[in-house]
Amino acid sequence: MWDPFLDLGIESIDKQHRRIVDFINDLHEAHTSHNRLSVARTLDDLVDYTVTHFAFEEQLMKAAKYPLYDEHIKNHASFTAHIYQYKQRYEAGEDIVLPLISKLKLWLIHHIDVEDRKYIPYVNKNTTQSWIQTALTQFWKLTS
Repeated sequence: MWDPFLDLGIESIDKQHRRIVDFINDLHEAHTSHNRLSVARTLDDLVDYTVTHFAFEEQLMKAAKYPLYDEHIKNHASFTAHIYQYKQRYEAGEDIVLPLISKLKLWLIHHIDVEDRKYIPYVNKNTTQSWIQTALTQFWKLTS
């Protein structure tokens, strides 16, 4: 469930974060209904969407000349690698869903509230609404 304290004030980013939370909720629902196929599909969707979200966020930080850009993308890469490992373990038959959901929640809350919040002043100062709109158009093409 989304908590409004995680809103960053950039609607496009907030919507993407809420969608990731929706995927986590979908993953929990698929797991509790013991539907392995649904879990696998949701994991695929979660990974794909998160990677695309990270790409969008990284473009935004770059355009905003965010000084901690390199550190932030390393954080994204590390998280993505962990998620792929969980996905591979699930595909190998291991029941990783509940530990993964726990990790996702903790990581996402910390990442949004601490790491993402750091770049917001730079985005607000150094990017235009038209840039965000153009990037969003590209993002939605990738996710549809």
